[in-house]
Amino acid sequence: MALFFKTRKPRQFEYIPRFYDEEKEKLEQRRKELENAGEEVKNFSRGDLKKQWLKSDRKKPRHRQPINLLVYLILILVLLYIIFF
Repeated sequence: MALFFKTRKPRQFEYIPRFYDEEKEKLEQRRKELENAGEEVKNFSRGDLKKQWLKSDRKKPRHRQPINLLVYLILILVLLYIIFF
């Protein structure tokens, strides 16, 4: 039966993404400027950025915790007062 009919191949999906990444363009432009200036270009990876963020996060003092605890305690006391009185 296959000898009498030609079987067609399925159509290929020909999607060409058209996406403009403004940050990538700015980064590439900045790299070109630095190369022209003779400075060394440092490549950042997600892991490096995450490590830097975690280091800076650890250095920040946490002053809000006692205030949050006080607000939650007052909220619980008000709710208990409303429920029982």
